[in-house]
Amino acid sequence: MTPEELEVLKRHAMWNRFMPIPPSHRNQSGSNEGGFLEMGFSLLQAMAQEGLTERSHVLDIGCGVGRVALPMTQFLGGEASYFGLDINLSAISWCHEHITQVYPNFDFAVVNAQNPHYGNKYEYGRATMRDAGLPLRHDRKFDVVVATSLFTHLLWPDVEFYIERIAHHLQEGGFAYTTWFLIDDEAKAGIEAGEASFDFDLSASGPSYTLKGRAYSEAIAQDADALINLAARHRLLPRRPPQRGGWPYNRPGQDTVVFVRM
Repeated sequence: MTPEELEVLKRHAMWNRFMPIPPSHRNQSGSNEGGFLEMGFSLLQAMAQEGLTERSHVLDIGCGVGRVALPMTQFLGGEASYFGLDINLSAISWCHEHITQVYPNFDFAVVNAQNPHYGNKYEYGRATMRDAGLPLRHDRKFDVVVATSLFTHLLWPDVEFYIERIAHHLQEGGFAYTTWFLIDDEAKAGIEAGEASFDFDLSASGPSYTLKGRAYSEAIAQDADALINLAARHRLLPRRPPQRGGWPYNRPGQDTVVFVRM
């Protein structure tokens, strides 16, 4: 999908199909309504370029209040399906009320888990990620898994759990579109020079790195090599080298890795 085609899709969405927009106080990204939509459509465009089609079955882990789901209502057809998961009960309630009621092939569910590094007042659940599991049939498979701004809030045991679950629920040949803060030599150089957006504590042994001197770390990074090795053990191989975001240079943007299920 070219930038021009994306603009046509956005105009079509705004004028021809019902697409509810969450109020700003329910929007965790902090963007205004226009920025929220713009971010969502950019993610849709990126996934369409990776192979998302109008018939794809999509699992969105950490769906929030519909940043990806809302643009997808304009793209996925009636034969496709979308299933969004989040620990934020308020976000899932809004999505059920405003998206599922209009687009019945879009469904949402709460993951009954807690996360001490996810400081949202609507957080729901008290179980660990692994104990809570995912509210999915064991045999349910998807063509595409989305996990944006999910792994940037997880410590390594939870990263291991979700990589395992993504591999299990992803069809062979399907892809997972994921975003991260990845620690490699380039990122270390930015942090040590004081140029990075986040001051991750590189004195830690890894594979996860939290912010220096903070019990609550609103951002968490992962060792790049450890991630690639973990994913490979579950037959998830990167389609290309990770795409570096702007965060090591104090610019917006997380790192992106597209995994293919082999």
